Amino acid sequence: MSYSTHLSTALTAANARNWIHRLRPWRALFGIALLPALVSCNDNGYDYCYSCGVTPTEVSRGVATGNFNASGFASVVALSALEPELGAPSGNLKVYLSTAAGAFASPVLVPDGNEPIYLASADLSGAAGPPDVVSASFDDGTLAVFFNDKKSPGTLNPPLVLSSPGASQVAIGDMNGDGLPDLVSADYGVSLFVQTSPGTFAAPVSLYSGGANWVAVGDLNKDGAMDVALTDDVGVKVLLHTGLASATTYAAPVSVFTQTANANVVGANIIAIADVNGDLAKDLVITDPGPTGGMSPTVNILLQNPASPGAFPGPIGTYPIAPQDLPQSILVTDVDGDGRPDIIIGGQQTVTVLLQVHAPTPPGTFMPATVYAAPGAYEIAVADINGDGKLDIVVSNGVTNPVVNGVVTTHPGVLLQTSPGTFGALQDLP
Repeated sequence: MSYSTHLSTALTAANARNWIHRLRPWRALFGIALLPALVSCNDNGYDYCYSCGVTPTEVSRGVATGNFNASGFASVVALSALEPELGAPSGNLKVYLSTAAGAFASPVLVPDGNEPIYLASADLSGAAGPPDVVSASFDDGTLAVFFNDKKSPGTLNPPLVLSSPGASQVAIGDMNGDGLPDLVSADYGVSLFVQTSPGTFAAPVSLYSGGANWVAVGDLNKDGAMDVALTDDVGVKVLLHTGLASATTYAAPVSVFTQTANANVVGANIIAIADVNGDLAKDLVITDPGPTGGMSPTVNILLQNPASPGAFPGPIGTYPIAPQDLPQSILVTDVDGDGRPDIIIGGQQTVTVLLQVHAPTPPGTFMPATVYAAPGAYEIAVADINGDGKLDIVVSNGVTNPVVNGVVTTHPGVLLQTSPGTFGALQDLP
């Protein structure tokens, strides 16, 4: 598969590093500002140039929220790594446990290998307990599964590490109907890790050999079984489940969306699966970088054809999103409390929010995008951070970067919802 580079004006440095790392996925090419210095250190552009005078900088590419410590308040888990690394792998999870509404204890670091780039979270026990965490690392070629200690909620145990060469993102879902969530990795193929008993995963099943930068899971043809949507270097394809519900077999991939030709990026479609128009059929929400230049990116709505489950005609809605920014994550959830799902997109420099139109207009149509400045947003999550009953948007990086022990540090940020569907300026997590 041909992996992509950032849509950025700093393509010379990015391409140098991209070549050296043998075409890393575009999600992994972070820290553009550091790259000119890194590639000038005579270390071939790798991250462990720690003796050439570059100040180590903490970067975060991912964040997740949830009731991790069973306190009833939202806690936050963020990714952390150093660029350049100080010798040994520097990846960590930073766990910010809630102590009250809008209050968090100092972060606890949990080692997480080398440069994790994406987080997913769910209760992997299937028993409605506190959520667990899974990270993906392209550099390590692994998924790291951190089980939440049920006897001490909020304590993440050392990870179960699953080999997934090329891993850049992961989705969680019960793919074989046994009540235990499984893992689907976007890697050099698409790999399904079936959880055979709580905490144990079978060897991966290859679902697609063409490689993927993104995967999403959900029932895409109303048969009760989980299907897969993936992004490869052409666009978006759908893998529909076949056979018994307990099977792990899928039909041949069907192309449903082709990325707009762009000289700078390939494999850059981000996918969410959700019922956006209330007809009880799951639809596809797909970002697109637009043509070369970055001025015309879009998000596209593909409704499932009610007369032909599993079929997705061309986009019924195409909406402009933040120009000169490349989407890194997407959520489809009701943020303004009107009962209709909205779209939230995390970019490199912005957060974009598209609210659904309100009743009596039929569902499935969105208002023009509102773009919020959020440098380093990357992966996003939503939760009521300050306890006011409104969902806020949590991003991977906040606004201040204190120097601690010679390292420029970072921490999550948040856009607090001030009135239904309106968010304040980016600020640091309290």
